[in-house]
Amino acid sequence: MYKINFQQMQYFLSVAEKLNFTEAAKSLYISQPSLSKQISLLEEELGFPLFFRNKRMVRLTPAGEVLEQRWKQLMTDLELSVEEAVKANASYAGEVKVGMINSIAVQKYIEPIFSRFSEEYPQVLLSFESYSFKELREKLLGGDLDIIFTFYFDFDFQLNDDIEWKRVEEMRLCLVVPKSNPLSERDDLTLADVKNEPFILISPSDSPSGVNRIIDLCRSYGFQPNVKKYVPNISSLAFSIVNGNGIAIHSDRDLFENDDRLRFYPIPDRNHDSDLIAVWRRKNDSAGLKAIIELIRAYDGTDERLNR
Repeated sequence: MYKINFQQMQYFLSVAEKLNFTEAAKSLYISQPSLSKQISLLEEELGFPLFFRNKRMVRLTPAGEVLEQRWKQLMTDLELSVEEAVKANASYAGEVKVGMINSIAVQKYIEPIFSRFSEEYPQVLLSFESYSFKELREKLLGGDLDIIFTFYFDFDFQLNDDIEWKRVEEMRLCLVVPKSNPLSERDDLTLADVKNEPFILISPSDSPSGVNRIIDLCRSYGFQPNVKKYVPNISSLAFSIVNGNGIAIHSDRDLFENDDRLRFYPIPDRNHDSDLIAVWRRKNDSAGLKAIIELIRAYDGTDERLNR
């Protein structure tokens, strides 16, 4: 492997262009003896002469002509590569707007992704906003948010062919019962055991898909849920259950505050419609969003890129 540095290549190309060591030295702002020495060192490293030179003239050897052509192209490619890198870096400037379901605990699942993103792309401004299910859907589809974090059950992907998604965290579907309810003293509890209990549900105006899946689930156990109250969001749901207004069917305990006053009974053999997912629009060509999506696709909770 030849030990040739960038400066030597520049010196050679300057002499090759001017075919005059004195003029080349002036253009490089070095002395003529220093330039001659560098060319001699280059020729020594290569093992062949680059110039025919005497007191009257300087011209390239056949080997020198080859290197001039090749190295000029290398310099051009180098300049272009730097220009392209500058443009690529600039494309990651700007802002990415992130929406999440209004549950504080969701943050713990997405924090590793965005911490890593901020390390790799510090020039991108990330804005985080929390909304209800309906607001998240509307703001994503309307272009007010670039990416959202919600639950799988809340999107009808067949009706939104511009949408892509990726699972971020698997969630258990659970019966959520306040400890003030005598049923919470039981070690095991199934849906069949709570058919006479009042249910608290997220409002159908906010998440019709969420309501329908709970009704369908209860019907599969042979009963129609007795809906005592509809609430606007997860925080209201948790508060209502804690205060003894009823029970709920929802995702894992990590999504609830005040969980020390609640008991959670996993519902077996359920599919992953309760999983936390990231959702974005295909037509959004934001470079920052694409980088976030790449991290999400790599994320499995233990990915080295996110935990190093």
